[in-house]
Amino acid sequence: MKLLTKDDLTQMDRVYFQKLDQKTLIDVACKLRDFSVNLVERLEQNSKNSSKPPSSDSPYQKTINKSSESKDENDNKNSVDDEKQSVVNNDLELDKNSPADDSVRFPGK
Repeated sequence: MKLLTKDDLTQMDRVYFQKLDQKTLIDVACKLRDFSVNLVERLEQNSKNSSKPPSSDSPYQKTINKSSESKDENDNKNSVDDEKQSVVNNDLELDKNSPADDSVRFPGK
């Protein structure tokens, strides 16, 4: 099957399709479908499913993937965040119990 060129595509308009007989119209439609499937497959390629280097991946796609983390990853992240918050809360408690006078904390003053 002959691949469609940019010139072929630019010449195809409503009038062009109306002039074609049914068999030729079906052939052209099949070529257009194959062409579009090929383009979609090329667009979906990235470093994980092709031989492309990671630097060729879309930076926009990476942010989409990061925002769609699995539930387990979110649960892990939440438990780490809880631990960090606990440490911060403990530090705040220590600050509340320490004297406010700098001379007590720093005897040299």
